[in-house]
Amino acid sequence: MNEADLWVQWWSFAWRHAHPDWHCADEATWPPALTRNRHVCVSKALAIEPCLPCQPTPALLRLALAPPGQKDFILALANCICRPAYPGPLDTAGHLWCQRLARALHTPAWLNQSDDALHLLKAWVEPPVWQRLRLCFARARVMALEQTSSPRIAPSRLDIFWQAVLWRAHFHPG
Repeated sequence: MNEADLWVQWWSFAWRHAHPDWHCADEATWPPALTRNRHVCVSKALAIEPCLPCQPTPALLRLALAPPGQKDFILALANCICRPAYPGPLDTAGHLWCQRLARALHTPAWLNQSDDALHLLKAWVEPPVWQRLRLCFARARVMALEQTSSPRIAPSRLDIFWQAVLWRAHFHPG
């Protein structure tokens, strides 16, 4: 399947890639035909507004199609860039790269100490994308995040930030 087909599949059936916290108890008994034929019902249950897929940027496509472990690494990179003094799960070269990007973008001021780096992801993507992407992360984490407002950061800075993070995660996986 080519990337365009994979994107449409991800967009249309985001719950297939959801974190286990999003699965309901009786979902295991759902026949595959139900999720295919009752798309609107499943979307509504997960607070996804049905709409046509947007045209993804290469960075967004890379993020959406990344396996769960790589998504965790991507958020670890984002967290390390915003908190360069924090000893994250990165090697020395990765930590140094994060410190340099933090200095260039002045990211330490972007998040409060208690803020989740997932805030930056929510602020970067459009709401229809977020409705689907949020399913990749623990439900409690997303619900807590959605109770607070996202930081106000210029979209151009967020775009540079996420393109850099996704480039690093793609070419130097943790």
